[in-house]
Amino acid sequence: MATGFGIDPYYSSGVLKGTTSRDIRKVVDGMYDNQGILRGCKVTTASTLQYNVGAGALVKELVDGEAVLVPVYSGSVSTTPPTSGSRMDHICVRQNRPEVEGNSDVVLVVLNSHPPVFGNTLCIAEY
Repeated sequence: MATGFGIDPYYSSGVLKGTTSRDIRKVVDGMYDNQGILRGCKVTTASTLQYNVGAGALVKELVDGEAVLVPVYSGSVSTTPPTSGSRMDHICVRQNRPEVEGNSDVVLVVLNSHPPVFGNTLCIAEY
């Protein structure tokens, strides 16, 4: 059973009762109408097929009704040239999940297609 933020969890019949990460995701989802960049996350390009991402924060809806706040640290991500013609690069922030990716890292990635609405990856720029 969830408790309000700031209320200590307690044990009842040997079971810990209190706020879970899922409870927090539901509260975060209720705070924001849409997922997206909250601040920063400016993307710039370099001639070396590298994208530089500035620090910032975003909100990402993992599943319907559950969202997370994601800190984004300055970093860069590289890509390779297309084998022929041109393509659209989608510069994204991915919030890893321990139960899926095995860790909870925040990772910058370049995708060649737009990520799905729900999931752990949010597109922050397209080039």
